Amino acid sequence: MKSQRGTITNLLVCVLCLFVALQSHLQAQTPKRDPLETLRQLLNLPAPRPPNSEQQSTAKYPPAFFDKNNPPPDDAPLSDLVTYFSRWAYRPEVVPSDTVRQRLFEFCLDEPKYFVNFANLVPQTKAAAIKIKEVYDKAELEDHERGYIKNWLIFNSDFFVDELLELVKDVKENERNGSVDNAHALIALARVKWEVAEPLLRNMAAAAQPRSGALAQSLFYLHAIGEKDSTAEEQYRKILKTIASNRDLPPYARDVAIEKLSLTEWAGRDEWYLALFQDETLIEPSDSGHSVSPLTTLCGSNPDKWIPVMARLVESKDLVTRGAAAKCLISFSDKSAAKEALTPLLPWLSNPTWISEKFKASRMRLMHRLGELDIPESVPGLIWVVENDDGDSGYNRSVAAQSLVKYKDPRAAPALKRALAKEKLESQRKNILAGLIASQGLSDAEQLEAVEAYASQLTSAETRAEVERYRNADDEQLPMPIVIGEYLGNLEVVPEPLVQAVLTRAETLKSDNVALATALLEVAHRWQGRQVELDMITRIGNGSADSNIIDQALKRSATMRQNLTPQLQALVSGSGMAPGVGAVLLDNPSLAQDVLTSKDQIAQIALLACSRLTNTRLPVELVGPLLRSKNELLALAAERYLLLEDSREARDLLWQHHPNKAFVTGWGENAEAVFENFKPARELEEKLRAELLKDNGPVEVISLIGSVTDTNDRVLRIFSDKAIYTHYEDSARYRERVVSNAELASFKQFLKTKDYAQCS
Repeated sequence: MKSQRGTITNLLVCVLCLFVALQSHLQAQTPKRDPLETLRQLLNLPAPRPPNSEQQSTAKYPPAFFDKNNPPPDDAPLSDLVTYFSRWAYRPEVVPSDTVRQRLFEFCLDEPKYFVNFANLVPQTKAAAIKIKEVYDKAELEDHERGYIKNWLIFNSDFFVDELLELVKDVKENERNGSVDNAHALIALARVKWEVAEPLLRNMAAAAQPRSGALAQSLFYLHAIGEKDSTAEEQYRKILKTIASNRDLPPYARDVAIEKLSLTEWAGRDEWYLALFQDETLIEPSDSGHSVSPLTTLCGSNPDKWIPVMARLVESKDLVTRGAAAKCLISFSDKSAAKEALTPLLPWLSNPTWISEKFKASRMRLMHRLGELDIPESVPGLIWVVENDDGDSGYNRSVAAQSLVKYKDPRAAPALKRALAKEKLESQRKNILAGLIASQGLSDAEQLEAVEAYASQLTSAETRAEVERYRNADDEQLPMPIVIGEYLGNLEVVPEPLVQAVLTRAETLKSDNVALATALLEVAHRWQGRQVELDMITRIGNGSADSNIIDQALKRSATMRQNLTPQLQALVSGSGMAPGVGAVLLDNPSLAQDVLTSKDQIAQIALLACSRLTNTRLPVELVGPLLRSKNELLALAAERYLLLEDSREARDLLWQHHPNKAFVTGWGENAEAVFENFKPARELEEKLRAELLKDNGPVEVISLIGSVTDTNDRVLRIFSDKAIYTHYEDSARYRERVVSNAELASFKQFLKTKDYAQCS
């Protein structure tokens, strides 16, 4: 075995040496491609949808900026806080500090359109409500912005009590869903206008509906605490305790009672709470399919206090108590608390009957959590699951394998190899492969062999379709090397030695097997990493890059600028397509302008084609003259770029270039792939174009076209002597009226202000 490992290592060293040598001579040895054919292919790729304003504002932030475990500090620039918490405001994983909450609240008062992003963080206080009401009354708001702010005020203030009461009228027991409809409206009314809510709550508490009755009693209890009425507090506490212990009541009612009793301080609470752990009906309760978890609320409120208690309870001889404690320990989300909480449960991995079978879902969740935390003591138990646990048709084994990725422990490799050999489901096989590779269960030579076996299937449309189709467990499975190669080929990041080995293998095959060499490059260029990006830049520079390589490079230009700026700058001083591609990869307006004003048409076409695929802005006044170029490919590149750029200046240039043709501007070439059922919109667009070309037809058409059905389209047809607005209600009915000159002028001014496109 030692000798075999030495052979593999020596082979890898030779491969790496060969790779370095080949890279240094790539410029001289690699044949160039026909640049015009490559450029045609680039221009035929569908341009992506232009980014909206929100996407443009977040584009400058790298993915690491949005790490949920590393929010910006309290004194970070306001723009950073707004961008970061726009993503996380409605997620429980990230809780902003009071300082950040206040800064965002004040920002929303100045910029009310952002209220929708941060309403969840606004203080639920009367003072906050007064300030928000001032904004609602005075600020210029879009209808949807005004509606959202009003909705917040309805549920968090007494400014719109009548409307809140209308919602409360719909509060009712829902036995089918195991809940209370519109409960949030009743809770809000009790908080903002108790004197109005009280009689409604009394009627509800007296009715024979257990869920809504429990909700009413809990609101009386909370009000008594707020009013410091100890007599009423004790009265309602007794009622809630009775509800909590009554096994004949629906789980929703019991959950409401236990939650409110758990979140308030009172003498004897802890003893009462722990006694509930012997009630098996509270462990996995479900009310008409609506699952509740009444015992985790109090435990989760104070990890330092309750984790040691639960750790002792999982040693209880009573299986019900043990299961309840285990479920509480698994529920902790904070990472520091979760590590302490899950460690006492590790015996459950290799002993599925340690806790009752009814808790199998919790045991599976334990396996998931172990892949998120750092508990190396869990590795032997996870290996046991991979080796022995066929529960849920092998899903347990798959989950354990996925968690083993975290630990990269070679001890897991033999069990994972055996599990891979018998697994038939593709989704579960991927988890096992991930664990196997992380556990160093595949040698470098085996990985290279597998990638080549997979790449060989990409050399024809027929074999590519066969390898890419989904397989059920009953289907004939692909040979294992292809399975492994497909998995590796679709990863984002693979070990650097594998990247180098695949690129080297592609170089050695380019003369004898062009198809396989191309397929290996396709696979390698899917991966992320400096070596892959360097190879792309080298091929662009020496003219051997095809349209796929250039497209892949454009998609990772931000990373290239960060890590390989000198290499990118070298492209600009090159020849052929390289200067045009390089200017876009560098995102350098000055270099782009130099290319546009040069006489190098190949570089100009490359610049326009790449700018179109990346939404890179170029000076329209320099692109426009290229529409008249005698070089048809350059003229086409200019036109397709201007269609995507879609500024008023770009539209004017295109209409001048296509006079009297009702030329439609704006992005739309890839709309069918972005918007489902876009065909009706296309068909109506063509009909409107045809109208413009008819004798005595409209001279201008402005329309709002639906993209799903042929209904609700709105069209304004402007003739030489009148304007007619038509609202198509459905395929058979429409409403129509003549628009006055004053209305038309006002509407056109609105379009000009908003910079909407027109067809004329």
